[in-house]
Amino acid sequence: MAHRLDRQPEGVYTGRTVSTVVAEEETMAFAHTNKKGQTYFLHERMVTLRGNNRQQKIYFFSLSQKDGVLDSVPDGWQVVETASSGMPVLKKAVH
Repeated sequence: MAHRLDRQPEGVYTGRTVSTVVAEEETMAFAHTNKKGQTYFLHERMVTLRGNNRQQKIYFFSLSQKDGVLDSVPDGWQVVETASSGMPVLKKAVH
């Protein structure tokens, strides 16, 4: 398994992209390492809401790469960590 880390200039860290070669096919995944040193991978999934059966896209972080892994943070969003646990979450970006 090969890993490539993409980093910003010193002092600016917005996460990293990990490149993994799986069965001769290269996949890219956005990864964020929190203040505790744990690495989380960003995913998206379409879910059906209860009550009105509406489809909605959700974003979540996981400790492992699963189906729906993303290669970058969606436009208009930024990664922040919760104060108590250090869990990464997406927050609407302030322009």
